[in-house]
Amino acid sequence: MNLRLKNLVRAFKEKKYELFDQLFLNIKFYGSPLNYKTSIPNKRIVFAGQQLTHRMIKIIQWLKMYSNFEIIVVCQDSSQRKDLFPENYDHLVLFRNRTHLKRIILGAKYIDILYAFSSNPKHAAIAIESSSSFKIFDPYDCSIIYFGKQAVSKSQQIYVDQEKKCFQLADATVARSLENNAAYFIYGLKKKKNIFFSDYCDNTLFINNDISLDKNSDEITIVYAGFLKGKALNQISDGMTDFTSFIEAMEAQKIHFHIYPSPFAKRLDYADYIDMESKFKYFHIHSTVSQANLPRELSKYHFGALPQFKTENSTLSDYKIERATALKLFNFLEAGMPILISDEWKYMAWIVKRYNIGIVFGKKDFNDLRNKILSADYLKMKKNVLSIREKLSMKKNIPRLIQFLMSA
Repeated sequence: MNLRLKNLVRAFKEKKYELFDQLFLNIKFYGSPLNYKTSIPNKRIVFAGQQLTHRMIKIIQWLKMYSNFEIIVVCQDSSQRKDLFPENYDHLVLFRNRTHLKRIILGAKYIDILYAFSSNPKHAAIAIESSSSFKIFDPYDCSIIYFGKQAVSKSQQIYVDQEKKCFQLADATVARSLENNAAYFIYGLKKKKNIFFSDYCDNTLFINNDISLDKNSDEITIVYAGFLKGKALNQISDGMTDFTSFIEAMEAQKIHFHIYPSPFAKRLDYADYIDMESKFKYFHIHSTVSQANLPRELSKYHFGALPQFKTENSTLSDYKIERATALKLFNFLEAGMPILISDEWKYMAWIVKRYNIGIVFGKKDFNDLRNKILSADYLKMKKNVLSIREKLSMKKNIPRLIQFLMSA
């Protein structure tokens, strides 16, 4: 069966199930798989959304280690990679489509907390508006920060409208970054009960590497791990993923720059970077590495890098640049390595500078980065990393989230 025919068959099946779910929704037959009593003496929390993120996997696993919550994961079957399920949860429910998700939540009788997570707010909104329990919204990246109130495309505007519904209807929010506060302000909404709970470092993944760097080093290695889009797609992305100029500057200074694309990145999206590798001696692009193995892989290098800068045509808002955080920041700390970070990432650059765990640099510093690296106290920065990652760890901060959930 060729690919086109397979897609047609899959689309037909999906449409058939959607009509099936809509019929039963209309006659108010829900048949929720969540309707069973439990012997677990603590709260039942249902995590619901389209696709689990590494953030959600980490939160779920640490809640199971340090609390007695019964945790049920509800996510979409067709979009969920099997290797991105948490290792520890009580029950898993897969939904076929948004109508099926609505049936599952509407029919659920035994939910203490509905924890809606989002990289796609359309599914989070359905879960929140369908639940009569205490509702929490945890956005991964706020759509309003990316696109503004009036997005440039219809699909982006749907994201913004659905996200606003989440903020409006949720009883509380969990903030991954400082973006939540800005989102409330831009939407013109009154702020709800909220906890700041960042991605944090996973203590089970800590690596104490023995890599060294002295002022006479000939070889300097830096690494980026995360979302990646090539130059050809930069104008339809957020305008901060074009590393071409940075790659050229590193090549001129004989600094090895390594990239590990995110598991969610499509190879076609960064194909031009793959082509660039053959043209540059000091640029290297690798295969994707799982979160469990990433810190050990990253620990081979001297610095973790966040070298994003706004391109001329970037539509990214100042709120995003000033307040965002990134999972890779914590991946670098897990690997025990100092960080090189763009001064345009205001909040993350502030963390790096405050705790002296790396080097903050601007576009003007591209051609002098080797000198900045070799003039810094690398050993001191590494010692500071080992100290601060304990403070910014899941083990240190999970009790705050547990308390927040207990009080819901």
